[in-house]
Amino acid sequence: MLALRRRRLPGFQIARADQAFQGLRLRLLRRHRLRLAQLSPPPPVVRYERAHPGELLHFDIKKLARIARTGHRVTATGSAITVRGAGWEFLHIAIDDHSRLAFAQLLPDETAQSAIAFLHTALLLPKARRQSPARLLRQRLLLPRSRHA
Repeated sequence: MLALRRRRLPGFQIARADQAFQGLRLRLLRRHRLRLAQLSPPPPVVRYERAHPGELLHFDIKKLARIARTGHRVTATGSAITVRGAGWEFLHIAIDDHSRLAFAQLLPDETAQSAIAFLHTALLLPKARRQSPARLLRQRLLLPRSRHA
């Protein structure tokens, strides 16, 4: 039974070959620490980090709901007051891969014009620190498009 588990066979295949009771099989495998997860170490976490600050810049936009006023749970009025049309705010974020220096701006929309203006502002920060960004990593495949374009 132990030799079959060391060959990484699952429990039901060991049961077919061994004809042992399930409780006995499980106790024996636990006693010898032969659970499948314990047989081999977990795969190493693959992390990457650029060698120099400013070499790679991560860019993302997060859509946040705007809260117009407090609701009935906070005010305890007892009536559910619905607020329509509060809208959205968009958090534009740029993070340097090596130094983890982050820059964020809360903008009213996620149009291409806003994203490009934010990106120009974010690219000025490494230049002030005498770094030149070489690559840009976006969380989306394309920069957001304008609704009118």
